[in-house]
Amino acid sequence: MPFSCTAVGVAFWALTWPIDLDIHRIPANTAKAEPEHWHFDFRYLYRIEESSVQLQAEEVGGHAWHPHTEIPQERLAQKLARVLGD
Repeated sequence: MPFSCTAVGVAFWALTWPIDLDIHRIPANTAKAEPEHWHFDFRYLYRIEESSVQLQAEEVGGHAWHPHTEIPQERLAQKLARVLGD
């Protein structure tokens, strides 16, 4: 079920459940003393009026805002189309 609200002066709309789950293996990182492990990315759908984002640079390799019609991953694009009624 979607919900709408305003947080920190930014109005947004969101789903209350993940729209997608990406699971992938992360290789061992000796510099961080981390063994090989599985990583889970829970993807949520948000619609906001403002697109400024503050990233945690050491955790994010890049980000971008895309219209839902330009999502490069076909599986995710199909899920978005279903949810958004396209």
